[in-house]
Amino acid sequence: MGAFDAAMGAACRLALVHIGAPLSFAIVAAVLMSVFANVIGTGLIGTRIAQAPILVVWRRALTRTMGVAYAFFIAESLLAIDLLSRGAMGYVEAATVFALTLPFVHTVFGRRWLRQLEGQLGETDRLAMYGQAVEVVLHGLRNNVAIASAALDDLARSLTNENLATAVTALTDARSVLSGIAEPPSMRDAFKLSELDLSDIARQTIAATRYRAEAAGVTLALHDHPTSLLVLGHPVLLREATTNLVLNAIEAIPGGQVHVEVGRRADNWAYVSVRDSGLGLTDEQRRRLFEPHATTKGVRGMGIGLFVSSGIARQHFGRLYYEGGRRRGGVFTLALPPLDRSRAILRESASR
Repeated sequence: MGAFDAAMGAACRLALVHIGAPLSFAIVAAVLMSVFANVIGTGLIGTRIAQAPILVVWRRALTRTMGVAYAFFIAESLLAIDLLSRGAMGYVEAATVFALTLPFVHTVFGRRWLRQLEGQLGETDRLAMYGQAVEVVLHGLRNNVAIASAALDDLARSLTNENLATAVTALTDARSVLSGIAEPPSMRDAFKLSELDLSDIARQTIAATRYRAEAAGVTLALHDHPTSLLVLGHPVLLREATTNLVLNAIEAIPGGQVHVEVGRRADNWAYVSVRDSGLGLTDEQRRRLFEPHATTKGVRGMGIGLFVSSGIARQHFGRLYYEGGRRRGGVFTLALPPLDRSRAILRESASR
């Protein structure tokens, strides 16, 4: 940009000299032209970056450091304008000056500014990480507390051990999810993956969500698998992911049917599939399906459930995908790799 501004100044000088203006006047006018072009150009760029009016950008830029930088820029422009006015050889000399200027400017000004920007970006990343952690915690806490409350309400009427176990599990999961706000989970530290049966996760999910299904008039069914479906996983997180899928299905089709199926694919991956009897999703909804805050529930939804479930699938080396259609309803499938593959990924990760 400095080269462009200097070229503008050189063109101004040549034009003034050509019409007979004194050389000193032409040089001063050329420098002013370069400074004017630079002020306008940087102001427009700052407006685009900061999303603020150009006057606000200029006012923020009136600092001592910027004054020193512009003094250097004016001196550099004087030299560059003179060189660019000398013809072809002057172009080569000016290019050399600009090439030597870049490392000098970086040394004097750039490193300080880069350190400040890196610090600001690092703080922004930390704030974004904790903001996302808060959203995830609130979403998980809301689901688990609702499940526990429904189970305790039912317990007061029936006093069954199953209801008590469901309430205790939901409250335990809520406590575990809530602890994540102080220290967001990471693959190596907080994730203590253990061998578990995906069928157990599906049965626990059905037990936890049947109260919400009954309240919404939804028929909730589980299609179990005859053999165990062993995977490496975190039970709280996998329950969170499958619970999100089932609750989304229940809320999508009041009075309808939700089928949960567990099994193995042809490639030996275990899966949990949640299918509802609704109309499925539109193409636009599918495009934004796993983005945060994308919801079809309006003000009733946070738009976090599928985003969280997709992240949990990735953290377990698996994936969450949508298979539904306009004729078969919404179908979400959480697929996890077999034990040997998960262990191999863990070993490879630990060796890095």
